[in-house]
Amino acid sequence: MRRTAWILTGAALVIGLVTVGIGFGIVQQATQITGEQLEVLVAQKEVPPFTVLRRDNVGEYFRRARLPVYYFNQLQGLVRAGDDLDGWVVMVPIPKDSVLAWSMLDRNLGLEPGRRAVAISVNSETGLSGLIRPGNHVDVLVSMEGGADGGGQTMVMLQNVRVLAVSSLLPREGELVGATVGRLLPSGQLAPDMVVILDLSLEDAARLTYMRNFAKEIRFVLRRFGDEQIESVPFIGRDRAIGP
Repeated sequence: MRRTAWILTGAALVIGLVTVGIGFGIVQQATQITGEQLEVLVAQKEVPPFTVLRRDNVGEYFRRARLPVYYFNQLQGLVRAGDDLDGWVVMVPIPKDSVLAWSMLDRNLGLEPGRRAVAISVNSETGLSGLIRPGNHVDVLVSMEGGADGGGQTMVMLQNVRVLAVSSLLPREGELVGATVGRLLPSGQLAPDMVVILDLSLEDAARLTYMRNFAKEIRFVLRRFGDEQIESVPFIGRDRAIGP
């Protein structure tokens, strides 16, 4: 009987020590997780889509809350309470008590007042084989078709144009993924396989649209980062192209 009691006492002691060890580990982990904290923004009411945020109205929609760095790092893309949200637009309904993330916001693609986002389709040749990335600046060359005498011209239509976004076109029905690359049109030209979004004024957008509809070819020339030089380039015709 006494032996049994000693066995039970020993078992209880072991279980107690294990429990204390586990509890200590949990407390240690919780201490690590809740150690350093960052302030994030939490919706204090439902925020409707297309709400324009300003410095003086952020507090109307969001309250500050402290979040452990551990969770902040796990949930990528969260907005810090100190981030400048002036001019950002809410693109999706944000339910009450939701933590604000950058994916919920947009800033009109970074367009300044009076600017427009214009899409133009290009192929792997005229679009530099996918080397163009958002944030690049390009020059736009336009070639106009000539008559039987080959009197066409190429001009530098636009210079130092900012690229807002680039996306690949989906293949046509029945085509394999990637089959659009190098596909030829009945005219013998390469078919468009990507769309480039440019930052233009409304007038330049109209000019580019006209050229897209009536010019023989539109080609992008990639600029070096930081190169903002505007050059005066004459029209290039047959005489100038083959001249000395």
